[in-house]
Amino acid sequence: MKNLTLIFILLFGHATFFLQVSAEDTSIYAPIRRQIIIKGDQFYPPYEFINEKGEPDGFNIELFKALANELNLDYKLELAPWHQVREELEAGKIDVITGMLVSPYRSEKLRFGIPHSVMTHGLFTHKDSKIRSINDIHELEIIVQRGDIMHDYLIEHQITDRIIAVEDQLEALRLLEKNQHDAALLGNFQGMHLIKNYKIKDVVLRSSDIEPQRYAMAVKKDNDALLWTLNMGLYQLKANGTYDELYNKWFSIYERGYYTKKIRPYILGLLAFISLLVFFVIILRKRVKQALKKQKESEDKLLSLSKVAPIGLGMIKNDIILEVNDYLLQILGYKRKEIEGKNIRSFFETSEEFNRIKNIILQQINSDNFGFCEAKIINKSGEYIYTIITAGSMDDTVNNDTVIFTLADVTSHKQNTNLINEANERLRFHLENTPLGVIEIDKNLRIKVWSRQAEKIFGWSADETIGKTEKELNMIHEEDEEFVCNALKQLAAGHFKRNVIINKNINKNGNILHCEWYNSAIYNDNGELISIFSLINNVTDLRKAEKQVQEEQQRLKWSVDAADIGTWEWNIQSNRIRCNDNYYNMLGYGPGELNIDSFDSWEKMVHPEDLAESKKLLMNHLENPDSIYETELRMRHKNGGWLSVLDRGRIISHTPQGLPLIMVGTHTDISRIKEAEKQIRQNEARLQSMVNLMQQDTNNIRQLFDYVLEEAIKLTESQIGFIYSYNQDNNQFQMQAVSQKTMANCRIDNWIECLELDQTGMWGESVKQKRPLIYNNFTKEIPLRKGYPEGHIPIEKYLTVPVIIDGITVLVVGLANKRNDYTQHDILQTTLLMDTIWHVTEKRKSDKELQKLSVATQQSPASVIITDIDGIIEYVNQKYLDTTGYKKEEMIGKPLTILKPDHTTLEEHNNIWRSLKNGHNWKGEHQNQKKSGDYYWESVSLSPIFDDKGIITNFVMVSEDISYDKQLQSELIEAKEKAEENDKLKTAFLNNLSHEVRTPLNAIVGFSELIDDDTLASSKKSFYAKSVVKSSKQLLSLIENIVSIAVIEAGQVKINESETNINHLLNDVYNQMIATNENKEVKLKLVSSIDRCNEEIITDPGKLTQILTNLIDNALKFTPKGYVTFGCSKNERYLNFFVEDNGVGFPMEIHDELFQKFRQGTNSISGLQSGMGLGLTIAKSYIDILNGSISIQSDPEKGTKIEIKLPYKPKQNNMTDETSISPIPGGKTILVADDVEINHLLIVEMLEELKLNVLYARNGIEAIKMIERLPAIELILMDIKMPGMDGYKATAEIKKLKPEIIIIAQTAYALAGDKNKAQEAGCDDYISKPIDRKELIRVLSQYLK
Repeated sequence: MKNLTLIFILLFGHATFFLQVSAEDTSIYAPIRRQIIIKGDQFYPPYEFINEKGEPDGFNIELFKALANELNLDYKLELAPWHQVREELEAGKIDVITGMLVSPYRSEKLRFGIPHSVMTHGLFTHKDSKIRSINDIHELEIIVQRGDIMHDYLIEHQITDRIIAVEDQLEALRLLEKNQHDAALLGNFQGMHLIKNYKIKDVVLRSSDIEPQRYAMAVKKDNDALLWTLNMGLYQLKANGTYDELYNKWFSIYERGYYTKKIRPYILGLLAFISLLVFFVIILRKRVKQALKKQKESEDKLLSLSKVAPIGLGMIKNDIILEVNDYLLQILGYKRKEIEGKNIRSFFETSEEFNRIKNIILQQINSDNFGFCEAKIINKSGEYIYTIITAGSMDDTVNNDTVIFTLADVTSHKQNTNLINEANERLRFHLENTPLGVIEIDKNLRIKVWSRQAEKIFGWSADETIGKTEKELNMIHEEDEEFVCNALKQLAAGHFKRNVIINKNINKNGNILHCEWYNSAIYNDNGELISIFSLINNVTDLRKAEKQVQEEQQRLKWSVDAADIGTWEWNIQSNRIRCNDNYYNMLGYGPGELNIDSFDSWEKMVHPEDLAESKKLLMNHLENPDSIYETELRMRHKNGGWLSVLDRGRIISHTPQGLPLIMVGTHTDISRIKEAEKQIRQNEARLQSMVNLMQQDTNNIRQLFDYVLEEAIKLTESQIGFIYSYNQDNNQFQMQAVSQKTMANCRIDNWIECLELDQTGMWGESVKQKRPLIYNNFTKEIPLRKGYPEGHIPIEKYLTVPVIIDGITVLVVGLANKRNDYTQHDILQTTLLMDTIWHVTEKRKSDKELQKLSVATQQSPASVIITDIDGIIEYVNQKYLDTTGYKKEEMIGKPLTILKPDHTTLEEHNNIWRSLKNGHNWKGEHQNQKKSGDYYWESVSLSPIFDDKGIITNFVMVSEDISYDKQLQSELIEAKEKAEENDKLKTAFLNNLSHEVRTPLNAIVGFSELIDDDTLASSKKSFYAKSVVKSSKQLLSLIENIVSIAVIEAGQVKINESETNINHLLNDVYNQMIATNENKEVKLKLVSSIDRCNEEIITDPGKLTQILTNLIDNALKFTPKGYVTFGCSKNERYLNFFVEDNGVGFPMEIHDELFQKFRQGTNSISGLQSGMGLGLTIAKSYIDILNGSISIQSDPEKGTKIEIKLPYKPKQNNMTDETSISPIPGGKTILVADDVEINHLLIVEMLEELKLNVLYARNGIEAIKMIERLPAIELILMDIKMPGMDGYKATAEIKKLKPEIIIIAQTAYALAGDKNKAQEAGCDDYISKPIDRKELIRVLSQYLK
């Protein structure tokens, strides 16, 4: 039987694949990541039972423990009565049964693993019973174990309805021992084990016709993952020999095969001997005529040998049995006297079958003197036996009347063959239906088998993969290619027989998958590799889900910890409870000090008076899950007291049968709330008559205090009174109310509304002592009395009560002149009333704060949305509408998109809802979509809103647009990278700047000194002057480039478009570049195809000029000899400029760097060529500002061509010439305000021919004074930066004195914002330094008419 089981497991093991792995390589994979509950029969030896030590024992127990050790499973194992165990598994209360016989009926409710045993059942009776087979027990009393498969068998086959069900099989045997009932159907192994170990007498095992039953572990029907894991582990135990050791340990004494294995050498010897014997018999037959005298001796020897032969031997003549050996009698079940003389035809089912077998054998004997055939015969009990019959003739006659034959019982072999065929069919079924991919590769690592599931996982069909290697399919990710190859080579080399690897794969579509590969190598007898069998589990989604679950679990833990709420989880079926740390902390216990792990231990912590009601509500919720379990109860605190908690919970899952399974809930500390409720109940009992007094419809706190004071006076029958609020932080009292009679009768001119504590008398003492004080004889001398103001009503009796909230005095009420003495009742009435009014006023204040909060929410800079419990929007604030572009009516009643599966992933949607429904907050970043379709990033916080019962009624979402932050983050990374490069450029730039500035300055200073020499010839002076001008322009150009870069980077560049003649502009550029070009080896050419009809355009001539001059200057600089050509053409949309040279050129890889600051064509940091490396940067920036584009074509030593496209804007007929200059009348007076006198002199020289009267002021203060005394001044050229008073302040003051005067700002500041700033200060126009004479005259002509 064991061999049969092992063959079945070995075959099925190719489809169940939990393989052993060397500890050096990896660990056993255990996909079950939780504790599993496993149970078995408490009395089913030798499979499972509770031993003398009270511990689970038996084959099943040791097998599962070994399996769990291999799989690293976390488990809890128990044994219980069988019917209870079976019911618990079917109800889903446990995960696994250690062993259960397989049947179609049971398979409808449960899932069975690989059979680890094959069990036979027998018919046990009292030794005196006449029952011999299953056919004899109809309508008799048959004992079975309750819930056992024999119980099911009797019912299913309707053999008898007189079934005696007992708890275990030992009880059944003891009843038979007492000769009670007729028989018992039990497992053969179990029955024999119990008879032997419990010394059961007079009970014997009869045969039965019941087929052997497969015995396997069983799980719930929906628990395929656990079933596959157990199957893997079982095969692992078979592979490493553990299964064989356990099987031999527990069953060897019950199996004939075990002893057969031990005496196998003797059996083989006997078989050899029998073969010789048959041969010997044949020889004897041939010599019988020659040795008649030896016949008797030979027959005796033959008979002797046949008696000890381990196969059936017999002799027949004319179909009558003459002689048989003992083993044949044992096979057929007859006694010798019953079988000898019997016709062998009677052992066959039909005569036709007998004749068919006989003819086959006789035909073989006639041709070969020897024949054999397989035949099915019937034994004495009527059972069919499958046999192999071998026969030979005893004489040479034609009739062959006498035949000697052997008969071998192959029934078990036949049954084994059927089971093997069944196992093969199951193997085929599982290979086709396993959720895992199956791949087999040969010794050359080429694919032999490619299952349908492998096709689903990777996308390739079998036709596309068979004969190819995994590397040829490119299905291994490059990161894991070496690792996978090494793992397969180790299997191929025989270093390991199996391994498990987890790696990244690539499917046919190029997508990356995470897969687990379970590889097992198959070798021949010589240890050579035959193939490698792999099972593949696609865990891509699992990896993603695990990561998200871990993140959500961490967020959930943070939320629960932050909320300081105790949580509990109750497994109703197993009666196990788990609580979080907050739960225990609430009760005063630290980690490990208390463990509430069951319902019983929870009951012990609950106050006895609260327990019954709590259990009642709990049971009601279990029966009606739609109801809400919520109750207030007291739990024992570590300090011995009782803590009031709000216990809330609900059922979240059920068993497949609909029974409640898991219930979760929270514990909230409500001790303070309970204390407040207690005080409220006391107030309600004593102050019921004052309820109406509290219902005043007013928001004025002073009016409320006035009203309450009058009510207190009435309740205590006092005459006068007051209420002061008290600030404990500064010990000050603030008057809140004075009684009307006090105000009417007291003749006090100035009431002191604010008093220090030290200024008070008795009523201040009540604050100090924090208790009420009564003085019923105020007229006598009282040490604490400090008197009262003149004109105050005389006081005869006095009561003062402090209102103390949480130990802090907040109010003091004073009452006086009651007709009778004040009593404790007055104190109580006043205290309760004042305490109530304090809470009322605080509530009114809270309502005001709530109203303010509502307004703040509506006007909040953050987006706010409130939804109902289903995520349907009920409120949105204005910020959200402004951000998304939706209208309010488009949002109200719509689902919140972040909570919808079509807006987020399904996992994210479920996680968000799970967190919110459990009362926790969720926070994260989310990409939302505006009404326009544009996406934007927002930081989102989702929180539940609870009602006063703790039930979630709404959800609130607060979000903030973080698109800019996201962009800023990206820009910061980019800026960091640029900063690293700029840091390298900084030193070289400064060195180059120093060189570029000092070079023209050296010429300017040097030639300026030489010009002062009076003896110098005029020609030289002229040359020196031109050199100074040239160097000055060079220096100015350098400064302008630096300023231009600053303006560009500051985003201050403004476009000044005007009507421009493009051909004139090109000619001006040409003339300018010809004048500055000192290299006569380079020819400058201008080519323009713009005709005169189209030469008038609208553009910014200054920027266009600078673009062209920078590009041409750059071309001249890098062209030592040859030509530089520039020009322009046009089409309907664009002006196409170009600059082309045959200079040094640049390689393609540095083209993008040419437009970077401080870079030059040598692909090095600037300094290797003259200039600052800013020209192309400025040109590119201006081209972008003008909505144009630039491209470069260049090759080293061949030259460069730069093409520019600018939008073509033809001149409009209605445009006026803004650049026209009107004549300036002579004799006008203007004022130049500048702290640098040379600038004044320069302006005087520029305007000399205009005959203007030019005055000079050194700062803003002088300018103001000159305006005051010289009314003839019509215009001021105002420098901005001056000592004493700058131009902005001076302009503002002058405009106050003389608003009509024209003020033109002049400054060396070059940013576009400076013009706006000057205009805001009052300036009428703006001109930048260095001042251009033409520009100056144009501005003056505009204002001096």
